[in-house]
Amino acid sequence: MNYHSGEITITEGPLVSIVMVTWQVMEFVKDCLDSIYSQNYENFELIIVDNGSNDGFPDFIKNNYKNVTLVENKKNEGFCKANNQGILKANGEFIFTLNADVVLEKDFIKNILDDAVSENVDVGMFCGKMLRADKKTIDSTGLILSKSRRFYDRGSEKLDKGQFDSDDFNIFGVCAGAAIYRREMLEKVKLDNQYFDENFFFLGEDFDLSYRAKLKGYQAKYIPKSVCYHMRGSAPHNNKFKQILSFRNRYYILLKYETLKSLLPSAHRILIYDITRFLYLMVTNKFLFPTLIEIYKKRMEIKRWRKFSLSQKSR
Repeated sequence: MNYHSGEITITEGPLVSIVMVTWQVMEFVKDCLDSIYSQNYENFELIIVDNGSNDGFPDFIKNNYKNVTLVENKKNEGFCKANNQGILKANGEFIFTLNADVVLEKDFIKNILDDAVSENVDVGMFCGKMLRADKKTIDSTGLILSKSRRFYDRGSEKLDKGQFDSDDFNIFGVCAGAAIYRREMLEKVKLDNQYFDENFFFLGEDFDLSYRAKLKGYQAKYIPKSVCYHMRGSAPHNNKFKQILSFRNRYYILLKYETLKSLLPSAHRILIYDITRFLYLMVTNKFLFPTLIEIYKKRMEIKRWRKFSLSQKSR
């Protein structure tokens, strides 16, 4: 099977397309790239989609990495759209979305691919153990959905004491910072060539994709022997901006997938959480009311996604 660049041919194992979205990453990206090229699984292609960096990163790639497919956006198009651009250029049977501030252990890809190849095709998403840069604090062992309809990274901020050292399916989905997806699954849950819903821009988009996949009947699997390290918070976004995106994207998810019947058993938990959060944001975040207007303006687009997503529900 050929690399996308056409310069290297490797036939062992399915091709993995690594899709990396970048924006102002020169400070830390070399460690990530070194960890990719140190993998003991060789059959991969690297596709980088740069969101208008002005720190010299695109030239750095052109001058030092000849087998990389580089897409250069003129502005920051967001994590979702840039990932979609990369996936559309990918040739692999598996798609590996990887943040530029993540460093992989050398057997990260191989450990997951060994499992993915032998696993039932209904397992469409895989993740490993993601630790923080200190190598002892958990960042993510998969995505979880709570009764109050909050989505979060399992084990986040806890010390790694081996409590998540067994393979399991006890997760809702996978964190797109270092996630491997079956291409076959992605093709079945996309709408208008959007694997990630571009309304999200970033934050929560991986949970949204996992939700669509779960409705379609796919499972997510956690494989702890695949380990990576995440420098969380490296993206130069304003905290208030990230806070309001998290708020907005939560409601996009609720509007796309939930019904009054599904929400009723947990209505008290949801109301307590959302009313408290709304009052806090009303006092602290100037973006709240413009965001509420944006949600209203997007109602028909969200309705279209809802119709598509629910139509995918396996019987």
